[in-house]
Amino acid sequence: MPFKLLAYFRAVRMTLIPKLPALAVASAFSFAVQAQQAALKSESKAPAVVEINGAGQYDPRVEDTASKIVINRDEIIKYGDSNLLDVMKRLPGVTVTGAAGYGRGAEIRMRGLGNGYTQVLIDGDRPPAGFSLETINPAAVERIEILRSASAEFSTQSIAGTINIVLKRAISTATKEMKIGSGSGSNGTRTPAANLLWSDKNGAFSYSLGANLTSNRFDRVLPIQEEYYGASTYPVTVRALRNHEQGHFDGLNFTPRLTWKLENGDTLSLNSFLNLARFRRHIDIATTVLEGAQPQFSAVNQNTGFDEKFIKSDLIWSHRFEDGAKLETKLGASYSKNANSSEWVGFDQGGTFLKTSSTESDGLDKALSTSGKYSQSLGAGHALASGWDAGYTNRHDSRTLREQAIDGIPRDNSDEAYSAGVTRVAVFAQDEWTVTPQLSVYLGGRWEQISIRASGATFAGVTSTVDVLSPILQILYKFPDSKGDQLRFAVTQTFKAPGVRQILPYRVITVNNSALDPDSSGNPALKPERALGFDASYEHRLGFPGALISLSTSMRKIRDVTRQIVSLGADGRWIVLPVNQGTATARSLEIEAKMPLKAIWDNAPAVDFRTSYARNWSVVDTVPGPHNRLAEQVPYSANLGLDYKLSPLTLGGTFVLRGGGPLRISEQQQRYQTVRRDLDLFALWKMSAQTQIRATASFAQSWSVQNQYRDGLGLASVRTQIQPRSSSARVVWEHTF
Repeated sequence: MPFKLLAYFRAVRMTLIPKLPALAVASAFSFAVQAQQAALKSESKAPAVVEINGAGQYDPRVEDTASKIVINRDEIIKYGDSNLLDVMKRLPGVTVTGAAGYGRGAEIRMRGLGNGYTQVLIDGDRPPAGFSLETINPAAVERIEILRSASAEFSTQSIAGTINIVLKRAISTATKEMKIGSGSGSNGTRTPAANLLWSDKNGAFSYSLGANLTSNRFDRVLPIQEEYYGASTYPVTVRALRNHEQGHFDGLNFTPRLTWKLENGDTLSLNSFLNLARFRRHIDIATTVLEGAQPQFSAVNQNTGFDEKFIKSDLIWSHRFEDGAKLETKLGASYSKNANSSEWVGFDQGGTFLKTSSTESDGLDKALSTSGKYSQSLGAGHALASGWDAGYTNRHDSRTLREQAIDGIPRDNSDEAYSAGVTRVAVFAQDEWTVTPQLSVYLGGRWEQISIRASGATFAGVTSTVDVLSPILQILYKFPDSKGDQLRFAVTQTFKAPGVRQILPYRVITVNNSALDPDSSGNPALKPERALGFDASYEHRLGFPGALISLSTSMRKIRDVTRQIVSLGADGRWIVLPVNQGTATARSLEIEAKMPLKAIWDNAPAVDFRTSYARNWSVVDTVPGPHNRLAEQVPYSANLGLDYKLSPLTLGGTFVLRGGGPLRISEQQQRYQTVRRDLDLFALWKMSAQTQIRATASFAQSWSVQNQYRDGLGLASVRTQIQPRSSSARVVWEHTF
């Protein structure tokens, strides 16, 4: 182990040494500006950023020059969700795509863009490869931060925006809290869960321990229809597939936090997160041929699953100097292990065994990181901050494929493995200055480098280096003689770096290989995407806390767009590869409003109203139109929510709408998705000061996705997958000791 740690630090050192001149220049610039401004500092040493430790009225969305929306804990736990993605789908400007349920590939998006354009962080850090946010219980989350524009403090790998999930929970008083809940629904869904929070203080020492146990059982049928066309408009082959899935997910989260207040006023904290997850699924796929030829495998029995372990710890030291400056440093370490398995057995139409295949894959990540931030008040309303962020991740991934078959059926027995080292280094500086009571300016810059070195059993060494300098400008203007009207404007330079798996020629095999279900592999020549972005918003506040109407718009111009290209290989198998092709322009318009009905009706009941609507457009210049949107962008989304307070009872609900329509992915690939509608309802009954019961109900309308592939000869393949409608109910008992 000591030798491995030494190797990690050596890798970081070898990356940092060539960049020492840049680091020195950045640091010298930062301290030079501080020295210059210190001479102009007034006698007042009031910090530019107010820190609120209690229940203050400070709202970062109002006061901070850098735009940020903070979703507090009350909003996160309002519906008693057992899945964090169910919380995300109700947030303004955020959509969750893909099918609901564990192991179904759901994705979080901002501005309708997924596929890596939206950056998702946990306590400011990127989670390891393969980590699923579905495994985090909402009870483990303190707040969710939504950053529509880039910030120099975080990585600028955020073309669409950043969502930061904060697991730390502040300790104010001794607390003992327990929650026990259970739910059931259509498709055989059962969701028992239990949560425990225990925090206390002993002099200068305080601690908090959160434990969250989640379970999910499901039994669902997913219909699929496949059609294959020749040169005519009538299908030559029509097949109906019945996917019957049964399985379960079990997850356990621990969130311990220890804090010491030292004699000199320093603070030392140890924040940890332990996540254990287990998923198992059995699938029976039965194919009925309505017209045309039989597939190679008419029936398939498949077992899939994963076991995940993720441990993350951060040691944070905070020191405040006599002149009001503050230094915060963090040393982090994480360990992640994923074990995935898949086994399937194929039969012909008569039930005769043809082939069995089993795949075992393991992924192991070990990471060390360090970051720091030095902030200095340069007088009333003026603050300068600079810092660093560096880390090294060692990843090892292996896959074993074994097949058995009768004569005449091809066999594939192969072993693949790779090891990769990922080094990232970043330095940043930001100046936030309230020039006048009406005008505030945020000027920041971040230099970031990401280097990947990998080698594998079936391919030669692969290297990739991304070097990006991101300037950021944000302006906040508050209209004089108004009750909170303000205008924001931002110019940012962001990027999206290719991940390890995207650059490795590491082939993943599919069962019934086709243009609609191809094998996949990486591309060592893949380059990063870079984007120039503009954001503007207008916010109007009403005479009630938190009440506002907001209108925002954005534009991104993206170079070297990564597209997924499907082609027929020399071995006769279809394969999809990521390729840089052309540029794209993405635009969005978002409207948000939240207020009590009393804001527009004096005698209205105690009803809080909230709604948001987002319209997204994009064009990829190398894909023929129309509907040639970027990264399968969601064209529009909306939500509408109401809360009605009847002490001791609170009722509420949220309606969520996600748009669909036609989509052109490439010259040969098209997709059509129907509109998705979800309705969530909740009731909270406070039985006493210590006990309350929360009841929720959810309803999801049926929706479908159709994928099409058409080659130059007019031959076409069409697959339509239907997600049946679903409903569920859940009750949670909450008690504070």
